[in-house]
Amino acid sequence: MAILWWRENGKAKELKQIYEQLNLIIPKLKNPVPEGQTIEQYFTENYEKAAADPYVYGYMQFKQFKEIYEDKKLKTLKDLLKSK
Repeated sequence: MAILWWRENGKAKELKQIYEQLNLIIPKLKNPVPEGQTIEQYFTENYEKAAADPYVYGYMQFKQFKEIYEDKKLKTLKDLLKSK
C-alpha cells in the first residue's frame, strides 16, 4: 500500500533509488529463512523472534519492498482500497 501511495504522490524517483540500493544490498545479506520454508511462512511462524532481530526484520522488509516494487500487476491505491 505504501509503495502505491508514494508512486501516486510523485515519489517514483525516490522509490527507484531505494530499489537500486536494495539490489546492491540484498545479495550481500545472508537469507535467514530456513531451506524449505517461504519467507511468508517463516515470518508468520517466527514473528516475535524475527521482529526482535534487526537483521532478520530488515532482511524481510528489504525483500518485501523489492518484490512489491517489481510487481507489475499492482493496481492503483484507489483500486486496491476499493477491493478490500
